[in-house]
Amino acid sequence: MNNFGILYGMELKKILSKKAVWITLVFGILFMCVVEMSNMLFDKYDFIDMTMSGIQYETLQREKGEAVSGEVMNDAFYEKIRTEMNEFKTTHEDDIARVIDTERTGYPGLWYCAERCGYEWLLNTESRAIGYGNSDRYKLFMEGTAEEIVDAKRDNIILNMEADGLAESEKEYWLERYDRIEKPIKYSYSKGYSTFFDCLFVIIWLVFMLIVIGLSGVFADENTYKTDALILSSRNGRTQICLAKLTAGITFSVTSMIIVLGICLLVPLMGFGAKGWNAPIQNVIVTSAYDMNIGQAVIMTFAVAILIAVLCGLFTMLLSHIFRNTVPVMAVQTFVLIISIFNIPYSFGMLSQIWALRPTNFLKNFAFIEYRLFPIPGALINCFQMAGVLYAVFSIVFFVVTMKLYRNMQIASR
Repeated sequence: MNNFGILYGMELKKILSKKAVWITLVFGILFMCVVEMSNMLFDKYDFIDMTMSGIQYETLQREKGEAVSGEVMNDAFYEKIRTEMNEFKTTHEDDIARVIDTERTGYPGLWYCAERCGYEWLLNTESRAIGYGNSDRYKLFMEGTAEEIVDAKRDNIILNMEADGLAESEKEYWLERYDRIEKPIKYSYSKGYSTFFDCLFVIIWLVFMLIVIGLSGVFADENTYKTDALILSSRNGRTQICLAKLTAGITFSVTSMIIVLGICLLVPLMGFGAKGWNAPIQNVIVTSAYDMNIGQAVIMTFAVAILIAVLCGLFTMLLSHIFRNTVPVMAVQTFVLIISIFNIPYSFGMLSQIWALRPTNFLKNFAFIEYRLFPIPGALINCFQMAGVLYAVFSIVFFVVTMKLYRNMQIASR
């Protein structure tokens, strides 16, 4: 065991000694932080009665949003918002009519008033929840009852399910879960969490680059530097050496994922506020049918991300052993990541459903609106449950195959 600890430490040190890993990590995180906070850092907002910097604008949105956070979205809630926006519109009606030339919402100046009064994020989330296909969504927001808005949101979820070609049993599963949520739901200004979820797909690129750069040479470097014969003939044994390499690689992959996700969650929460942890997920992923809160969604995202990190790390190390060269490892992994960007239409049925289980699909908010289910004897399971099982199984397979190949490896004559 003592030998294993020494070997593990040496392998981890070799991975962390690569300058490219640290350069990618530092510049990648800086880039992500700028992307997440770009509105606050670079935008400028010109209103009739004042000009706001991005920081002033987002501070207004946060203050007004947090002032009504925790309130049930009932008739009194909407009336409060509408009254403030209508009062501002009445006071500046002539100026707004002059500034706003055309607007197809049916409510001239609606977005302008929402932005100036601090309710832009609320209007944005509500209009998406009601549905872009609903031509009366703005009228509903400004005139409808809370019950009518709740019904419109539910109808929008049903429309999305029908667009995905769900069977009746799948619709019943999701509607039963959605209907468990107490309606009307409690509102929470949760732009910090929303920003985190919106940037997840970019985050996976950064973590992927770190894993590939750090682990592509775990086994390949032995061949590159002609040290394989010396290492394999040492008294430590192949099993311990391989186990130390794989364990160090998994440690690096998981740690990289946690660090990047953690920082990319912390930064928007510091800028936009951390309220909303216990609020329903529908505050940030508006068409989700999951009966969970935002905090549970964040924890689930971290859990799946860790499984993905283990899977990606083990696959990279398997390729490193197979090719014995870092270049083809990077080429294969880059190709895999690029093709994973593309979707297979729902009309392809089971093929499309299986393709939706690819790792990159789970590090973005679309995973929480993936409605299709997998039938197992006596039950239906969702994509997160299926992915958790498959990722664990494939990780074990990659681990065992790498160990077996390493134990049976023969050094070719040079």
